Amino acid sequence: NGYKTEYLVTEFEKHIIDMETGIRGYLLIREPIFLKPFYQAQKKIPIIYSQLTTLLSNAPLPVRQNLSKALNLSDQWAKNIKRLIKEKHSPVTKDLMAAKNMMDALRHETEKIEEYIARQRKTDIERARLINRRVLMSNWASFVLILILVAGFQLILWRRFKNIVDAR
Repeated sequence: NGYKTEYLVTEFEKHIIDMETGIRGYLLIREPIFLKPFYQAQKKIPIIYSQLTTLLSNAPLPVRQNLSKALNLSDQWAKNIKRLIKEKHSPVTKDLMAAKNMMDALRHETEKIEEYIARQRKTDIERARLINRRVLMSNWASFVLILILVAGFQLILWRRFKNIVDAR
């Protein structure tokens, strides 16, 4: 589950980068071919978001809020970019800066999600180690108990044998 979540966050980021890269190419050259990654990623992001929402449903509220913010920022950014695409003239610097700031905020939210996943994985590893230690201790305790039982049984047999020998 943790690996799938990590994979989906990475896919989410990959599609955001694809959108951003495609738009940069389009805004520089104004060739519609550069918009292909933008539109493909726009179709995939809601699917990934839905899967992440399901996987992170038990995550703490701030993590779920980070995910929601990331999707909202992605949608806002895409709307602004679509507006820039419709405009025939080159975009104004302030529009580009606004888009860049949104992208930076989006990256910040996905980093928070990645940090949560990393902490969760570390917790899972520590929990597994603790379980392994408990199992090992239990195995050693069982081994020692068996040794004590065998020694006790041998002592009982030795005493009976001695009683039989002494009785003759």
